[in-house]
Amino acid sequence: MLHRVRSFTRHKHFFMRLLTFTLLICLVPIGVLGFFFYHNVQNSMRHDIEQANELYLNQTVNAMELVVKQIGNGFRQFVTNNTLTEFDMFPLGNYFEEIGAWHTSSNREQLLEYMASKAKVLRSMNDLLKLNEFICSVYYINPARGIVLTSGYLQYEIDKFYDSDWDKSLKPSALGYPLILNVRSAMQEDGTLKRVVPVVFRPLASNYTIVINLDANAFYTNLISRLGVEHGTSVMVFSREGEPLLYDNDASKADGLTFVQSILASQDEAGGGSLKSHKVVAERQLVSWRNSEVLGWDIANVTNLHTLYRNVSNIRNLFYTVSILLTVATAILAVVTSRRIYRPVNHLLQFVKDGSQGVSRGLEGRRPRGEFRVISDGLADAYATERRLRLRLRESLPAYQEKFLRSLLKKHGLQPKAVEERFDYLGIGLKTHGIVPMLVSVDNGGRAAASIESEQIEQLLVTHSIDSAVDEEFAHWVLEMEDDVYLVLVNCAEHEMSAVFSIAEAIKDSIAERHGMPCTIGIGTYGRTIGDLPQAYQEAEEALQYRGMTADSDIVYIEDVRLHAHEPLPYPKDRESTFIVCLKNGDKDQALAVFAEMVRDMRDKAGKVAFPHVQQTFLLLLVKLIETVRDLHLDMREIVPGERSHLLAVFLQKDDWRSMTAWFESLISATAAYIGQAFREKKNTHVEHAKRLIQSESASTVSLTSIAEKLNLNPAYLSRIFKEYTGVTFTDYVIQARLRRSKELLLQTELKVQDISEQLGYAKVNHFIKLFKDMTGITPGEFRKQHF
Repeated sequence: MLHRVRSFTRHKHFFMRLLTFTLLICLVPIGVLGFFFYHNVQNSMRHDIEQANELYLNQTVNAMELVVKQIGNGFRQFVTNNTLTEFDMFPLGNYFEEIGAWHTSSNREQLLEYMASKAKVLRSMNDLLKLNEFICSVYYINPARGIVLTSGYLQYEIDKFYDSDWDKSLKPSALGYPLILNVRSAMQEDGTLKRVVPVVFRPLASNYTIVINLDANAFYTNLISRLGVEHGTSVMVFSREGEPLLYDNDASKADGLTFVQSILASQDEAGGGSLKSHKVVAERQLVSWRNSEVLGWDIANVTNLHTLYRNVSNIRNLFYTVSILLTVATAILAVVTSRRIYRPVNHLLQFVKDGSQGVSRGLEGRRPRGEFRVISDGLADAYATERRLRLRLRESLPAYQEKFLRSLLKKHGLQPKAVEERFDYLGIGLKTHGIVPMLVSVDNGGRAAASIESEQIEQLLVTHSIDSAVDEEFAHWVLEMEDDVYLVLVNCAEHEMSAVFSIAEAIKDSIAERHGMPCTIGIGTYGRTIGDLPQAYQEAEEALQYRGMTADSDIVYIEDVRLHAHEPLPYPKDRESTFIVCLKNGDKDQALAVFAEMVRDMRDKAGKVAFPHVQQTFLLLLVKLIETVRDLHLDMREIVPGERSHLLAVFLQKDDWRSMTAWFESLISATAAYIGQAFREKKNTHVEHAKRLIQSESASTVSLTSIAEKLNLNPAYLSRIFKEYTGVTFTDYVIQARLRRSKELLLQTELKVQDISEQLGYAKVNHFIKLFKDMTGITPGEFRKQHF
């Protein structure tokens, strides 16, 4: 057994190193982590608790201050609506002392105004009560009047008010927005006591005080303690004087209150008070607190560190157990992982040994080699073989290029993406779209070559002459198909077919000049994709067959000689209706977008259709456009004044897709813009006519329906264009016109306000007065007084 292990390790150098390193990498971190874990976990957990407590305190203070600020904003809104100011400055005296005199005196109207003002104050106080869920009551105290108003729509004499101790902790000279008092037990209307946080608003130079009482228990339960952390943390709130205000009512925590009080007091005496502070005391309690500048309170929480450290001890024992189990599992995992990692090396080693048995036999008796030495020698042989194969591939590359290009001249199922990848791999500088094939047939006059070698050289020279004759601007490829017949593939755009004929002329001239031989060139149709190349190549072959029929040229284009025609280009009738609607609406952008879709559809269906058929299809669209202009009673000469009078003659001069599409786009833009302008002028005329009718008609009879009937328009349409061109609705414009007329009648006549209201069409004079005041800020009577 020992001998087998030694033999195994002798031939598995890499495997043993891999196993050793894997064990070290897995086990060393476990030991290091175990050493530092226990010493750092206490500090880490304490630091986390401190951060959590600090975050909690910040959230609690911010939430409490937010509630107070929200109440302050509600009070400011309460003050700014002048309700309190009007009530406070009312000339009446003490309500309870003078109520009898007011009832019997001649100031009954003033009494009613006083009561209405007081009702507004009570409603506003009730709104303050609903401002926040923590507000339990709102007081309005006015010693000068001797009254107390509460949020329950109640009123008391100040000496008989049930909560007489509301100002016990408030200094008589204290003023502020707001004043936060300490928590107190407030007497309720039913005789019970409730702990509240008074928020007092006592403005300068005012006779009243507003007291907003917050429910202390709800404030603590729903806002302070709810945000608290777990694990036995207690939350307490102390006043500026260090008195406990809000805390858990559990009697067992009374000692905790005294303990935290002493901590805060000692910090204040030492001058170490700050917004945030943490302190661990002998009883292993972590005390954290923060002061609220807005409330003037200290919010503190206490965490029991003994429980925290006891959990750390439990974790230590658990860690010992886990470490032992993890060590065993890691050792097993290291063995399994090393075997799996080594498996590809073992397979590769076996493959190299099987492929070099002869070499292995020659090395018998020598010192055993390691795995990587065997693999290295095998790979060196493989690389040498690969270099020989690459050299042979480069030598045979032209043959592969020719073979692949010949396969594309037949029907095939290759996708353009696959053809592009093969072009790139074989170094063929062609694109898979926009290909025109040309077959060049050279007439050598029956001259026989001196030898086969000279014949091959001559063919190579002809190929070079053809290649050099093609403009470098166009990607191309030259291929010898058979004796004295060469295929030229040229990439170009569809509108560059004239350049293809120029290339054919250059090839013919180059062969005649360099080799003294004439040639005939057959040109197939334009192939938009690589899938069109077989058909285009057959057409180039067909064109060469017509060489005897073209006495005036040695360049034959298939479209010039064949008799049959393609199917006509289908007209996109379904999009024509949408296009005409956009044109009639004067929507230039949408009309151009629909036209672009029509052109795109026609180009997709064009295929091999000759351009005259394309012109016929576009001619139908031109006729429809002219008919639309005529139906709208517009003059085409005004729409395109710079164009010739006969649009058909201009249209027939466009001889390619690009020029024809650009001409149509300019014509559509001019037509849509002209129609849109005509519609806008027409709408503006209707609006101006409606405005004149509003001024001339009797104010009492003016309405949207009556004006629309006079203009023979739809009321909804008139309302829409009126708002579009004036910026105001029809109704608002009529109201403004009536108000202008009412001002004239108020200044130029002595009519009563009620008569003017009826004359303007308002049946209720109060409605007219309210409308006049809303628009001008004063009543009609005040307006007339200001101008006399």
